[in-house]
This record gives sequence, structure tokens and C-alpha cells, in this order.
Amino acid sequence: MRQVAICAIVTGLLCIVQPVAAHHSFAARWDMNKSVFLEGTVVLVRLTNPHPSMQLEVTERDGTKTLWFVSATTSANVLRRAGWSEDTIPIGTKIKLEAHPPRKEGAKDVCAGTVTLPDGKQFSMGGSLGIPQS
Repeated sequence: MRQVAICAIVTGLLCIVQPVAAHHSFAARWDMNKSVFLEGTVVLVRLTNPHPSMQLEVTERDGTKTLWFVSATTSANVLRRAGWSEDTIPIGTKIKLEAHPPRKEGAKDVCAGTVTLPDGKQFSMGGSLGIPQS
């Protein structure tokens, strides 16, 4: 009977520890202590797990257009519960984005921070600002 109880406890602990160990660190991919500022046009929005994302077409200083990958800091489920949908930021919307830069030099990949819409409303893809209200 004691062995059954020990097995049950170990199994329960493994169920708790495994998901935590499988998760990744934002700080390993992005410098969470720094910010970059991008302006561009939204070309794709994906509310999928594990982290929602969007692509932003940015006109660089030299005039070339590049695609930047923007990752949210939360899950799609959390954003949906907060009122997000695929239409929260319609394709073609010009936005300003404060984000955390990649650790890999030259990568066009950021961790989302504050999004500012053309009308000045601000919100976050996972932070405390929520979604803009009408």
C-alpha cells in the first residue's frame, strides 16, 4: 500500500513539473531589459498557442521593406478572454510598436510590448493594458 501511495505522489509531481520544464524563457530569445520602436503595417495576425503573433511590414531607414515577426507574451486563450479576436488589429492597420529586441544580431524578431493604434489607443499583446475599448 505504501508503494502505491509513493507512486501516486511521484506521478502527481511529474505532472506538475513537466509542463514547467518544457516552457521556454523569453529572456533567452529577447533582451527584456531593452526596448526598440517600430512603425509599420500589420500584414498577419495569428491568435494561436503557445503565443499569438503578428507580422509587421516595416520601411527601414534605407527605404527597403522588411517583415518583422512579433510574438506575444501570453497565450491566445488569455487574449481571447480579454476580448481579442483576429479583427482586433485589422490587416493593413499602421501601428507603432514598443517591443523587446532579439538577442540574435540582425534578427527581425521582437517580443511585443505596447501597441499604439493610429487613433492613439494603446494596448499590449499580453501586458496589463488590455485591448482598446470603443
